[in-house]
Amino acid sequence: KTGGAGTLATNGTDTVDIGGTNFGPLCTGCVTVTYGGNAGGTNYPVVGTITCNVVTADTALLCNTVAGVGASHGWVMTIGSQTSGAKSSAVTSYARPAITFLAGSLSNTAGGTEITLTGTSFGPASHSEASATYGPSSTPNLYSVTSCTVDSDTQMRCNTVAGKGVDLQWTVTVGGQTPSSAYTAKLTSYLPPTISSVAVTDGGDKSTAGTSTVDVGGENFGPTCSGCITATYGGSAGTDYGPVTCNVTTANTAMVCNTVGGVGADHGWVVTVESQASVKSTATISYT
Repeated sequence: KTGGAGTLATNGTDTVDIGGTNFGPLCTGCVTVTYGGNAGGTNYPVVGTITCNVVTADTALLCNTVAGVGASHGWVMTIGSQTSGAKSSAVTSYARPAITFLAGSLSNTAGGTEITLTGTSFGPASHSEASATYGPSSTPNLYSVTSCTVDSDTQMRCNTVAGKGVDLQWTVTVGGQTPSSAYTAKLTSYLPPTISSVAVTDGGDKSTAGTSTVDVGGENFGPTCSGCITATYGGSAGTDYGPVTCNVTTANTAMVCNTVGGVGADHGWVVTVESQASVKSTATISYT
């Protein structure tokens, strides 16, 4: 990079000094180059040409760059009709991305909620080398967004995937490079569960022996799983009985829950997905 060691600006505003031999006499815009991390060093430019000036006869070039992303780009030059052959072992890299803000904090558990990330060094608009991961601090890469839309060097949009949980921190990968640390100043969460219906699986009232199961309908239950949800029911807070375990049988909207031995009528239910508890249901069931 011209001016000393360092990474290239992803908006393509930097120039690069190239040293070598047989560059020819002084000239302006008389040499063309490509560069990249692929085998041929041809990732950039995507369109058009990149020109260089011979600034010291035979031995030194000053070359433009273009907007881009990624690391370890080797260079290939063409002077007249002759190329330098294999790409250079000396490489340049673009700056790694950084997140400075995100907009959008709550997602339904089915995913598909757009999160807008603001930051630096996201690269040129619409390039295809941007992805994201997010998750709790214990497993920060739990969820993967395989493709994000880059709007500009400072903004990208990513859609959440199916999941569950709260206080999820984000990081991005742009051109194979990640920020030096995850963004934790603002966290996202999935929406808490809500219950719309409860019914004894086989109909009627549930057995006082606790042998019945209960079908629970609602939203934001998360992906299908076995024994992954807990529930309580009964009393003013919906916590007199349980906790019991539930299986999510239809992603996000249906689960089957166990019961325990008990008595009484009009028991409302509370389900907990990860650490998020629902409001006690208005729909109720009763023991026989």
